[in-house]
Amino acid sequence: MIVVFDSGLGGLTALDSLVKRYPQKHFLFYGDRENAPYGNKSVKELRKIFDGHAQRFAQEGVKDVLLQCNTMCSVLDLEAYPFRMHDIISLTLQQCEALPRDSRILVCATAATIKRGRYQQGLQEMGFAQVEGCALKELAGMIERFASKEEVLSYLQEELPAGKFDYVILGCTHYPIHAELFQEVTGGETIDSTDLSYDFLDEDEEGGLELCLKKDDELEAFLQQQLHVPYRWAHE
Repeated sequence: MIVVFDSGLGGLTALDSLVKRYPQKHFLFYGDRENAPYGNKSVKELRKIFDGHAQRFAQEGVKDVLLQCNTMCSVLDLEAYPFRMHDIISLTLQQCEALPRDSRILVCATAATIKRGRYQQGLQEMGFAQVEGCALKELAGMIERFASKEEVLSYLQEELPAGKFDYVILGCTHYPIHAELFQEVTGGETIDSTDLSYDFLDEDEEGGLELCLKKDDELEAFLQQQLHVPYRWAHE
């Protein structure tokens, strides 16, 4: 079993691609909606939250965790756990290697991710000089409560910096749900983590997708919009 972990609904944006690309793998999507959003929590709080989940994963014999949460990737020691942790930030940055070095790049992420600066530092080490970060403190929470596109658009128009960008990194897995709105406001092409490759996933096993999510009245409709592959609920 491969655990796909995120702070809530955001990691769903990558599941279609993962299940279609690796149909022989068994994925368990674990969306921690009870503690979402993560982006405005302290480092100490975030580490405590994940350590609680990590104990459960270790007890269940999990060997690999795809850490879809950019905020957690920013604050955790990824080598400190008894299973392999696969870092979404490094994989997302790899997509920037082929971009022109004079590109103007905007990094949009939670407050914690922007503050830790892994995206900005990684881009600068690649040779990009025009990099700007923007902390969208409320957006993940808005998406968790199923805010309308009109509400999200208004928020982005207020929060995103003025000017045009060549590329916009969506440094939170919630954000691709509204990728077209980022493009509309910034004029830039979006880069996100919705279609990444994992070399170790080539090994064969029985495939499938399970979801471990706190349910509410609006969740099923949201899942029908985001997922186009078969799934079942865990522990039912």
